Amino acid sequence: MFKEEKMRIIDIEALGLALMSFEKAAEGQGISAKLGYKMARFRDEVAKVSETINTQRQAIFQKHGKEKDGQIEIPKKNAEKFSNEINAFYVEEDTIKILSDPINIEEFGDIKLPPSFMNVFKKYIEE
Repeated sequence: MFKEEKMRIIDIEALGLALMSFEKAAEGQGISAKLGYKMARFRDEVAKVSETINTQRQAIFQKHGKEKDGQIEIPKKNAEKFSNEINAFYVEEDTIKILSDPINIEEFGDIKLPPSFMNVFKKYIEE
């Protein structure tokens, strides 16, 4: 059901957001058990990697910022270093388990999904 693939951190983040938008639409409209199961398993795989990404991103914020009122603010003197490091982080690659076979578009039925979902998810769909 899954295969490992290297993917940029920023693309993993976009995939996680797309899967959340799918889940929100599915909860409101309903989907088949088969599609729901596939998408839930895929979401779980993305979530595993996302936890690590969030920890690494938080470490970059803490390295360059100062906590104030429960938020981390980046002082102007650290802004350039922070920007360079966070931008480099987002283009790094990580290994993630993705669907080994695309999902037929017919499985989505009449569910209404945002265009942003289809833009990110199109590589996992076959017509």
